[in-house]
Amino acid sequence: METQTPEFKELLLRQLPDKVNANMFRTKRKVQAEHSELTEANNWHLVKGGLNSSKSESVNPPSAALAILFNPVTLEWIKALPPNVPLQKDQDKRIKNEVMIIRASLEISGLSKLQNHVKELENLFLDGHPVFGFLTPHFGPSLDALLYQVDNGSYNVTEKQLTAEISGYIYNQAFEHACQLCLKYGFWVQDPNPGNVIISYENGMFNDALLIDFASGRQIAPTFVGQKYQEPEARKARFVRLFKEELCPLFNREATKHSIPLIDSSNQTLCNYVEKFLPIN
Repeated sequence: METQTPEFKELLLRQLPDKVNANMFRTKRKVQAEHSELTEANNWHLVKGGLNSSKSESVNPPSAALAILFNPVTLEWIKALPPNVPLQKDQDKRIKNEVMIIRASLEISGLSKLQNHVKELENLFLDGHPVFGFLTPHFGPSLDALLYQVDNGSYNVTEKQLTAEISGYIYNQAFEHACQLCLKYGFWVQDPNPGNVIISYENGMFNDALLIDFASGRQIAPTFVGQKYQEPEARKARFVRLFKEELCPLFNREATKHSIPLIDSSNQTLCNYVEKFLPIN
């Protein structure tokens, strides 16, 4: 279903004001969100993470569970550091990095026009607590949500087989995008679970897979740091090892767990990706 249709909005709005269910997330509680970029202060639903502001329960930025909020009226998401993250230099680096990588991911998926809709939110207040976060539109349903719907819906065997083929196609697209993010930008995809693969739509038609969620510490790849990796051959050699030893196992582990057809990890695919995406100085 195309995510901007009145039917989709009505489906979510029927669950207001207390609960939402979006991309497998459910309301933990409602939150007041205030910022100049937000048109709605109310109707924000905390769906993941926490907003505990107790200093006695403070955590360090690298391990802080980011708070995730969804607004079913505006179809927008907020991701923010919780208030109990102590003030430290560069504590907002995770947020800034994720904004940068999501914008690159949008470009790869042919959605460059949405890059400016991914916005850092300084001076954001959640339930009166100052935090730092970022705003994105709702890009579409996740592959995880699609798989859950089919597994728990009244679908016949043929429809389920077709869904398996489609999910395999979408997941292979996501894998190709992960290779491109690594080779072209030096960004690493650490958590390719189906909840982080978005099925983007445009004008009611499937557009492309979109990778999201780049909050872990390894997302800015240590892979290509250093002068020698500016040389294409050094970058290629490093990527070939990563492709075989880390990236393919990461994706195939998730594929096996969720009964998705395995990604194409052949040497020919590797060569194709290197030829397509490796920057040549």
